Amino acid sequence: MEGHKYVSAYFSDQSKQTVMSFWEDPDDTDCLVEFTIQADPEDPDYKALLEHVSVDELHTNTWEYIKESEQGFKDQVIAIAKENGWIVNIDDGGSNDLYKILIDLLFNFNKEEDKERLFHFKLQLFEQEFLKNCKDKELKKKIRRSETILEVVSHTVSIFDTTQASSSQDDSD
Repeated sequence: MEGHKYVSAYFSDQSKQTVMSFWEDPDDTDCLVEFTIQADPEDPDYKALLEHVSVDELHTNTWEYIKESEQGFKDQVIAIAKENGWIVNIDDGGSNDLYKILIDLLFNFNKEEDKERLFHFKLQLFEQEFLKNCKDKELKKKIRRSETILEVVSHTVSIFDTTQASSSQDDSD
């Protein structure tokens, strides 16, 4: 682009027939000019662009642009989800939403609507080492047969307390 400094360019369509190019105005370095060019070897604008960037570089820039766009989209989705309380990051101290979710799971459990949650909750619990190592088949059976998350937690806490008590006795011996 006459009178401007080349900044970057990438293919803007899947068929790689259109190139989005960016140029800096030398009189106003804060101004970035966007210019669309057809990727036609006969097009004078495309020929001028290829004096600044190779076709291979266009492909590389396109790949990088797609990756950056995907990451930007993911970041936006996560920010919106956090803002709406749909996800909670425990590492940052959680939030009141986390506690609301826990309270709903424990005390507002709907046996019909929340069957799948209950199933997944039990699966995750049985991955815990203290449950894997528990020899009391009756207590484990109570967890399996529990119909609410509160029941599952209650039985799991019993097992946990029992394993903690026995491990502290083992430590004192």
